[in-house]
Amino acid sequence: VPLKMERKGAAPDDGAGPATETVVLGLAGSQTLITAVRDTLDHLHTLSTTASRHEGPTGVAGRHNLQPSPDHHRCHIVTIARHGFSLGQHASHNVRIEPGVELEFYQFLERARVDNPHLRIRSFTQSSFDGAAPVSRLCGVQLVDGAGPHAPLLPTAATDDKDVLECAARLCEAVERAQCAPSGDRHRQLLGWELKRLLGFTDARKGYHATFLHDAKVYFAAACFDRLVAMGVLAERQLSILASPDAVELVITAASDAAHRGTHVTDVVVAPGRALDFTREFARWLEDQNRRSPPVDTVVTDLGCGHNGREGNWLVAQDCDDAAALLLAGPIRRLFVCDETPLLSRAAAALAHFGHQVSGGIVSGQVAVHTHQVHPDAEATCKMLTSRVRIALAKNDGAGAAVLNGAFEAVAELRPHPSAAFDAIATAERALRHLSAPPPTATLQLACRVCGEINAAEAEAVSRQCFVPTLVQLDALIAQSVLAEADLAAGRRTKLVSKLPHVAPLCPPSLDPGDTILVKLGRAHGRIGDGTYRAIPDQALVYWTSFGSNSVYLEPDNDTRINLVYRSRAAIADMLDAYFAVRAAWLPAIIKMIPDKIRECKLESGGYAKHFPHKFDADGNVDTVPDVWWPAFDAVADMLDAVGVRLRWALWHAGPDAVPAVVLRQCLGLELISLCQTWMRGSGVIGDAEFSVMSPHFQNRLVVVDAEKLMSCCGVTASHLEAYSTLGKQFAANMEAAQYSGPKGAAFMHLDKLRLLL
Repeated sequence: VPLKMERKGAAPDDGAGPATETVVLGLAGSQTLITAVRDTLDHLHTLSTTASRHEGPTGVAGRHNLQPSPDHHRCHIVTIARHGFSLGQHASHNVRIEPGVELEFYQFLERARVDNPHLRIRSFTQSSFDGAAPVSRLCGVQLVDGAGPHAPLLPTAATDDKDVLECAARLCEAVERAQCAPSGDRHRQLLGWELKRLLGFTDARKGYHATFLHDAKVYFAAACFDRLVAMGVLAERQLSILASPDAVELVITAASDAAHRGTHVTDVVVAPGRALDFTREFARWLEDQNRRSPPVDTVVTDLGCGHNGREGNWLVAQDCDDAAALLLAGPIRRLFVCDETPLLSRAAAALAHFGHQVSGGIVSGQVAVHTHQVHPDAEATCKMLTSRVRIALAKNDGAGAAVLNGAFEAVAELRPHPSAAFDAIATAERALRHLSAPPPTATLQLACRVCGEINAAEAEAVSRQCFVPTLVQLDALIAQSVLAEADLAAGRRTKLVSKLPHVAPLCPPSLDPGDTILVKLGRAHGRIGDGTYRAIPDQALVYWTSFGSNSVYLEPDNDTRINLVYRSRAAIADMLDAYFAVRAAWLPAIIKMIPDKIRECKLESGGYAKHFPHKFDADGNVDTVPDVWWPAFDAVADMLDAVGVRLRWALWHAGPDAVPAVVLRQCLGLELISLCQTWMRGSGVIGDAEFSVMSPHFQNRLVVVDAEKLMSCCGVTASHLEAYSTLGKQFAANMEAAQYSGPKGAAFMHLDKLRLLL
């Protein structure tokens, strides 16, 4: 079929009117590409039929719409661009993914052209090599091992030719400056920043984090097809498909080189000797802020983690070429995933990172390896997770996929520790437990009601349990701390130094703050924090009579300090600044301590102990929570697992300069605040110590400030929130019964607000 090369908007040679265009990108296997092209043609036919029915004979062309008149149909161009093979060599990676279908692909295109005479179907295939000469592999970009998103990109080239090296350097500069496609009403990050972040996962090449940007070049060729043909950079070429000597792989070569053997086909490829010009034009296109970016209808991709090689690196990303193409492409109607892993990690990554670009759903292909190749013990977990991902795919649920993708990334980092890896998989499965069906209207109404209740209840609980002293009160508290220090110096165990001065673990006989039970536990068992502060779990069950973890000051040996309030406002501010820096650095780990503590208190019976280590009642039985609350604790633990995974993903995506507290609030609708007791309550009366342990320590409390955002971002469901809301009401009642709120006033000083005051 002769090629007709029209520029978009220019009059074609048959006078049919302005051309419209649809692009199909094949970034992976050819069999799946056939499916994608068929889907695009069906979609165009549906649009044409709908337009004819509703708009009459004149019609209006839309982004993907066809003009309904027969003449205008002939003006619509379908450009199929793919990265496929290496000319004159054994078939390359994309052919091996789905072997033996190259001839079928070209036969399908021939039939499609005959069956759709009103469309101009043209194809381009980019090869890695043309004989021994590199084409898409001529030059690319790389990072040195361990370099982060702010490190410079370095050129990588297939030869030492001066012109090629200069082209590679220019390509690096172009990638650094290039904007990604618009996402909603704003641009995403710079392409260079995104690529450097993604290159961190390409450790299949043992530290050589590089990309030749094959797939981004494919989209460039589709976007600039007519101009590149006019320049002679792209050219139609007759190819020959041959069976290799072992009859296992294909060899695709120029027909003239094959002595007319094999099956001849025709395709547009990079013209011989023009690979350098092709890469130069690609760099110019990237630099152009108004570059031509035609709409993409369908894409075939093997995006993300999942190198199905002999080593079974099922969570190792080979490269980030696919991601680069999708970052540049903008809106996509439908995305087809092939070369899938047992965990559907590719589809999950596509949903998590590009779900907002895909309007018509993501279709996951066949799993390329069996689950037992992952790990024998993980087969059941993998099967469960796979079913949950398929549910997310059916719903096009980007939020659920973000949770999943975070879990996959956690697994990728934890490969040396299989048990931890499978914990992350199980976390993802739990996070998607409730995605079995789209929520009915009643469920959505319930969610809205519960979200409002939680936002109000959380704010009220914090106000009832926490206070902020005035500066006058703070100065009076500092004076009280001086009196307590005098009692310590005199060896007096008074109620100024502890609420329970005669309980040795809380107020040791030595009156040395370094001998308290919290400092000893922090030094012996604390794993979260630095040498100055360590977070340790509270003995009490979280959300029953405990906020969560305690962060303990570990260096009171040469210090008489027993409380945050000490000597001067500056001393208080300095301690808060030091602790808040540690809290920010360990934020995900501190939050993860909450669901970990809940599960630590879970008994084999399915019930929950009020403490761990356990406390016993008068009959010698473990003191447990009433069974009516057990399902709520299960749901809240699952919810917080999802929160932890999403937070970790959000921090990684935000980059090293992000402020963790800001990410936590803006992405998840949560805040982590810190509290402590002193010589005053919210009533304003200054007197004896309200704290028991005579060494500085802070309670950490997770607060929901925007339940709607929490529900929308990380797979949290209405059921999760309802359980959290119900449990929160009981928790508030328990805290009031323990006199942490109520007539005596709030028991805890709000340290975040105190620092703002200072």
